[in-house]
Amino acid sequence: MTSLLLRHGVLHCSSHPFATSLLVEDAVVSWVGDDDTAGSVGARADRVVDLDGALVAPRFVDMPVSEAIDARGGAAALGAALAALGRRHETDADDPAVAAPGAPGAAASWDRTLRRRRLSVVIDGDVPDDALDRLVRWGVTLLVDLSGETGAQVPLASLARAGVAYVLLPTVGTSPWETTRRAVHGLDRGQGVSARAAFRAQTRAAWRLAGDDLVGEIRVGQRAELSVWRAEAVGVEDAADGVATWSTDARSGTPLLPFLGASGPLPVHELDVAGAGLVSTMA
Repeated sequence: MTSLLLRHGVLHCSSHPFATSLLVEDAVVSWVGDDDTAGSVGARADRVVDLDGALVAPRFVDMPVSEAIDARGGAAALGAALAALGRRHETDADDPAVAAPGAPGAAASWDRTLRRRRLSVVIDGDVPDDALDRLVRWGVTLLVDLSGETGAQVPLASLARAGVAYVLLPTVGTSPWETTRRAVHGLDRGQGVSARAAFRAQTRAAWRLAGDDLVGEIRVGQRAELSVWRAEAVGVEDAADGVATWSTDARSGTPLLPFLGASGPLPVHELDVAGAGLVSTMA
């Protein structure tokens, strides 16, 4: 058995929001708790790391887009994608082989196979209100690219209210916390979301879209795919328009994240945990 104890930190953990330590055994989170208890738990750990107040959070995911429909490039591209999705939806609904994927002789095309799994569409701008219901009914997950000139037009708040699933894509060469900041403070028309929503759209939602439901949260029994970050301050940060999604009262137990603000230093990556091993360290 290989085990690792992380202690004296801040954990982004919904099930134990005030926890400061965790134990990983055989690549799985086996215990979450406070520093007082960590002393006895640490006796069975092969390695102990003192976090000195650093944040432990689920690891960000580099989501591939090769099998997604690329609707970047403005309203025309998105309109064409929605039209294609509509035709596919109607065809699939009328096709017994697709309606019953396990039926003998089913020979679905690539796009029908993709739809049965998880249909995803890449966007980098506005989404019309009249498309939201269709996206929900068709089970579409939007892969959101905020990096370009039209990224500020993405209506994240409207997507969330309508129940449209979305994942925030990373920007090459840019900290994922910069993507989080853009989602909170950098969108037009009051369309920002809370830091927690933006963070989950790059971690839990991304892992689930990739087909892995055992990662993306700090919870006993979950596989350990974690990162450690050094932040100047942590807290609960709402969207820039001030609309509360999660309680910002420290007593509420809302899991903490780095406080980003509209500008200023971003968290510094210190190490990653994959299983019970430290797989990368940065100064």
